[in-house]
Amino acid sequence: MKHYPQQPDNRLKTLVGKFENLSQNQESCFLTKSEFLLLTDYFEYEKFQDQALEVINFGISKFKNSPDLLVRKTRLLIYNFGNEKAIYFLDHLADSCLKPFQVDILRLEILIAEGQIDKALSVISTLKYKYKKTGKILSEVFYLEALAYEKLDYFDKSFEALSEVLWVNPNHQDALGKIWMTTELSRKSKEGIILNKFLLKKEHYSAISWFNIGHAYYSEIEYEKAVEAFEFCIIINEDFETAYLDLAEVCMLLGMFQKATQYLKIAFERFEINDLERFIQYGESLIMSGEFRTAREPLQAGLIIDAADPDLLFLLAETYRLDGKYALAIQNYELALEADSCRDDIHKSLGKTYFLMAEFEKAQCHFEVAIESDPYHGGYRTELASFYLNIGEVESCEKILSVAVEELPDVELVYHYAAILLSTGKEQEGLEFLGNALQENFSLRDEIYEFAPELVGNSKVEAIIKYYKGEQ
Repeated sequence: MKHYPQQPDNRLKTLVGKFENLSQNQESCFLTKSEFLLLTDYFEYEKFQDQALEVINFGISKFKNSPDLLVRKTRLLIYNFGNEKAIYFLDHLADSCLKPFQVDILRLEILIAEGQIDKALSVISTLKYKYKKTGKILSEVFYLEALAYEKLDYFDKSFEALSEVLWVNPNHQDALGKIWMTTELSRKSKEGIILNKFLLKKEHYSAISWFNIGHAYYSEIEYEKAVEAFEFCIIINEDFETAYLDLAEVCMLLGMFQKATQYLKIAFERFEINDLERFIQYGESLIMSGEFRTAREPLQAGLIIDAADPDLLFLLAETYRLDGKYALAIQNYELALEADSCRDDIHKSLGKTYFLMAEFEKAQCHFEVAIESDPYHGGYRTELASFYLNIGEVESCEKILSVAVEELPDVELVYHYAAILLSTGKEQEGLEFLGNALQENFSLRDEIYEFAPELVGNSKVEAIIKYYKGEQ
């Protein structure tokens, strides 16, 4: 039973023309009951409620008060035309044509839609006992219990109810479609993994169960397993749009930017995507893959939807900076700042761009604004220190890093401070700070060479790194 309209397959749109022809020639009916239900879903999903009502009424007249169509009309009335109309319809027509369990379920659904949750939960207790030996009906009662708790924002109880639905009826499509979000909201990802493993034993080739367990693994920060699950999902159902997009997101978290780009490319070619966040995601993955020129296409397409989106403008500016087109980069950074003047990352990038253009006063100004905007961001201190080092102001570089290591608990800054001390001949102090950094986070040891490449091959630096490597 569908309690909410599901997003219809685009191929169902071909039924619209078929119905329009049918409505003009009512003598000939070529639509099945399932097609009437699909068309109702389509119109309701597209917010054409009156057309949805016309379709379902037409189906009811053709199929002589079919219970499936009457149930669907009742739900259409509940969620689009008001509970009073739904109650009237149920009392005066549908009630006499429906089975008792269908009436019980619909009346319970009306209570939940009206917000009478306490009364609904009381009815649920009664119905659980009444239908305890009828699994399919019992699963509907549990599903409505989940909706009732969701209304109260009791997501842990909603998760438990949805789990009961699926233990009883593993093929309950509404519960399968809702469980992943409820798992995240209730923070029960471990339980979600257990549940979905059970479901996959029942039906190994269930795309939605692979999708759901992928999200549960994601919540548990088991990203490799999440990738595997999402990949199984799209192998089973190559039209599962959200799986491609979520798979790309996890790939980006793992630094697998080319793989993320591959899946986003498929998604954008196959589906009609209008979500700005996805255009941003696609552009960012292309930039991180080194395809900054190609990245302009999705970013500019996103700007057609919102010409003032600061994230799109910022990333577009990044593509120009990386391409050496500094004037265009600055133009788009400035447009992004007009949309969001507090963006410290934009000031940082403007600083880097002006440095490349040898406009050092402007570069320094933007680096300083970035630090003022986010004084706890260690990377901005490093950018300014590196800027001073590159223009020969070594003392300013050392001063920035000296203050930074006192104010911020950032081991990268300690590596950088050690590097500048060693580069300026303050060997003992520099080795002391390097030792502290190596003790705190040995894996970042290459930071000292990143900041001061001239230290590569320095025997004392290599010796202390080798010493601490032996302690790992």
